[in-house]
Amino acid sequence: MEASPVQVVIENDVEAARRLVAAGWCPVEASYGDQSLVDALLMDHHGAYAHLPGVATRAWHDHHSARRTDPRFVVAGELDADAAFAIAALAGVVPPANDPEAGERVAAIVATIEQIDTDPIGHDLTNDPGFGYVRLWNQLFRTRHTTHATSGALAWGPLCSRHPDQLADLLDAVVASEQHRHDTARTDQHHRAVPTNDPRVLLLDQPTVWGFDVWYGRDPHQPADQPHAWQHPVVLIRSPHGHLTIGTPNPEVAIALFGPAGLGEVYPHLTPPGWGGRHAIGGSPRDHALNLDQARHAANTIASLLPEATP
Repeated sequence: MEASPVQVVIENDVEAARRLVAAGWCPVEASYGDQSLVDALLMDHHGAYAHLPGVATRAWHDHHSARRTDPRFVVAGELDADAAFAIAALAGVVPPANDPEAGERVAAIVATIEQIDTDPIGHDLTNDPGFGYVRLWNQLFRTRHTTHATSGALAWGPLCSRHPDQLADLLDAVVASEQHRHDTARTDQHHRAVPTNDPRVLLLDQPTVWGFDVWYGRDPHQPADQPHAWQHPVVLIRSPHGHLTIGTPNPEVAIALFGPAGLGEVYPHLTPPGWGGRHAIGGSPRDHALNLDQARHAANTIASLLPEATP
């Protein structure tokens, strides 16, 4: 039977998404707060489904072509690599696992998508054989707009099917770009770090790249949800405009360090008033430019709120 045209809709209204699912559309990462819309394929790994592997992994291994004859999909928030690949696998537009020529290559791509989607921080994935493909897809096709969502899902077909030699220049370029970012982040840490009262708090003044994943300094042999797995579980950067961003590797670390609200426990202690954000990342008020002394004061205030370091 011939495949039908793939349709992908990004729908951020849960009731509208619910109507689409009732009409037969397949929900893929259709997660709305604590609600996850799923059908029999269970294509989500948030909330009640957080224990499941990523949707790309399960769609490719367990449900390849399951929606080939009815490839209508609804996604929440944005179409990322995980959701897009899952859609491509369910629609049958990527080679299956038993493909003699592409199966091994696609398996490497799926493994990289899974790593990036479930535990990316602190890992250097640039040597993974699937990394270039995922990075290239992210640069070209990741989207929050329905108008580009279908083409983003379909793009996985040629990316997976073409011989690597046909994509070599593009893959090499995106991998080199990421390696350069890592190298620059380490250089920034060496030259732009500002001393604080606790080595667990790293303050960088006007770094030239966004390198939190490098600056946290993960010990890959320790569980990622524990503060001791990170050399710098709290990182602050001061932008050229005087705005401070504060980050922790994940909400679990922030909660372990500061309490149930994570960084929400920290913001009220910082000056000027108006700091805010989420459990794991936030920043200073955007209408206040902070000088370096004020940035250092914020970092040391955060240091004073940390639990006593364990030997």
